[in-house]
Amino acid sequence: NKDDDSGNGGYSYTPDWGVAALSSFFLSAIGVTATPASTQALLGSFAVPVTEKFATRQRSDGFVKLKDWGVSATAVLSLDGADITSITSYRKNESDFMTEGGFEPWHAYSFRVQIKKNTFYQELRAVSNGDGPLHWIAGASYLRAEFDGGLASNFLAPVGPFVPAGATKYVVNNWSAFAQLNYDVTDNLNLMVGGRFIDETNNAVFKPTGVKYPLHESKFLPSAT
Repeated sequence: NKDDDSGNGGYSYTPDWGVAALSSFFLSAIGVTATPASTQALLGSFAVPVTEKFATRQRSDGFVKLKDWGVSATAVLSLDGADITSITSYRKNESDFMTEGGFEPWHAYSFRVQIKKNTFYQELRAVSNGDGPLHWIAGASYLRAEFDGGLASNFLAPVGPFVPAGATKYVVNNWSAFAQLNYDVTDNLNLMVGGRFIDETNNAVFKPTGVKYPLHESKFLPSAT
């Protein structure tokens, strides 16, 4: 669990001419007479004096909020001739990140990324445990991954709202089956043959357009040594 200000919670601020000039220019651009009082009022809405030591020059109160947890379990059953192993795991992540992209003592461009994702994995395999020249392993695995996240941007906060700049959601399903045989021909020569079949689908959706990109791939990977 992580919750901090990303190192940019404040900035070293003095009323320099650059910030005041930008405030006056902004007021003039929207048709308001730039007086010392109006400039200071606008300046106060975008720049608040901060006196902490080692503070950065970013106005936006950036943060990093992360929650990541997972569980896993492994079980082994030993039989005559083979050991059977089951691996089950689940992991979940939620992250929320915001930072200032303008690097100025007034609100410029703020970026916020919010992501939710989780992964489930299951594997079941059997491995020979005999003393003969033949050794083997066989099994299967399954993986499911879900992702939902996007980026939002903000100009001149708190005047401007956060506007979605792009988001994606996808679901991945992957399963495979594998087997391998090893035979000791002599003490110095071993023959190994094996193969793995993989099948994966990825259903992605790009928001807010709703455009879908479904992908499906399958492949057999043989080997011999």
